[in-house]
Amino acid sequence: MRHCPTTQVATLLALSWCSTLLGDEPNSTNLVKASLVFRSQSSSQQYAYPHIVRVYLCLENQADKDVTLGFNYIEDIQVEVLNHDGKPPRPPAFMAGSVQSNPDAYTIPHHSKYELEISHGGVSMGHWKTNTNTVNQEYALIVGGGNWLIPTNEIQSYTMKATVRGWPSVRDRFEIPSGARPEQVLFDIPKTAILIETNLPDLK
Repeated sequence: MRHCPTTQVATLLALSWCSTLLGDEPNSTNLVKASLVFRSQSSSQQYAYPHIVRVYLCLENQADKDVTLGFNYIEDIQVEVLNHDGKPPRPPAFMAGSVQSNPDAYTIPHHSKYELEISHGGVSMGHWKTNTNTVNQEYALIVGGGNWLIPTNEIQSYTMKATVRGWPSVRDRFEIPSGARPEQVLFDIPKTAILIETNLPDLK
């Protein structure tokens, strides 16, 4: 478990279902809030993209009890990425490979913050050696079912908004219906600037 940073906090959204989940009227002390955090990472691995944006879902539980949510961190997350003109990044020159994932249960202890990486790999980079000049000036961003290439010098002019669907009250992953797709929106995070907070250690 990572702890959410305290320096950069994206726009937070309290969920209406918290009143049912926690058995009390929502107030400033018993809400689960969500934000997005962005970090960059470089890689010298042969088939990895040289520059990657890692995206984390930061959940802050301000309730007086633990909260456990169930969702699939790939299939149940939809994101939209736009530049300052409201346009999406150009279509990528690569294909994101199939990443196997299953729903899981995530427990956020009371009065604590939980950070989950929602970006993922599965990127085929067979073409990149013939485009070295281009890829060294771009970030690969892969979240949910979307994948994009964004120029490194423009990344902070882009925004991301995310919708997370799932089950708002489960004890563990075994309570998640097998093969079912959730209809309830857990988090609807508005547009958040893609501000690179920190650089992670390079992948060797």
